[in-house]
Amino acid sequence: MAKHTLVIGGTGMLGGAVKQLAESGNQVSVIARTQTKYIKMIDSHNIEASKVTFYSADYGLLHDFKEQVNQAVMEQGDITLCITWMRSNALPSFRWIQAFLLKQQTTGVLYEIKGSSASKESFKASKSSYSFRRITLGFELNQGHSRWLTNDEISDGVLEAIQLQKTIYTIGQTEPWEKRPSY
Repeated sequence: MAKHTLVIGGTGMLGGAVKQLAESGNQVSVIARTQTKYIKMIDSHNIEASKVTFYSADYGLLHDFKEQVNQAVMEQGDITLCITWMRSNALPSFRWIQAFLLKQQTTGVLYEIKGSSASKESFKASKSSYSFRRITLGFELNQGHSRWLTNDEISDGVLEAIQLQKTIYTIGQTEPWEKRPSY
């Protein structure tokens, strides 16, 4: 049976990562708010739809989120790799998925993707059968000009973090802090 990978918030910047994970033999489940964005992501990345399953849930709504994660596990099996890109207002859902993964019989890894300000936060990796790791999104600085990362750079960086198995991984750079691009 293929490894079950759950990608939360995967219809935007993580589309390239979803494609590569699906092509490498993983059974990928994507939780996102709208099927329209999911279909657009599948089409724009030319992803074989049979290798990815969509579950509709707003991770900001804990009850719906729990229901869809449970459905994904029931249909696809225990989650061996979980990649989350969740806004800070979804902390209850993030804490719930952490606890849920720890209760599984399967070992695995949870990657929490956060913005550049996470480089200023402390991070404590887990010491259990399910590892918690963090990916921080930085920026690119070239000849004094800065820009945010592209979706492809983010997807490639996430895949590299998974391959390297680093506890904390930064895509791009987060320093010098004052050189971050403005919104």
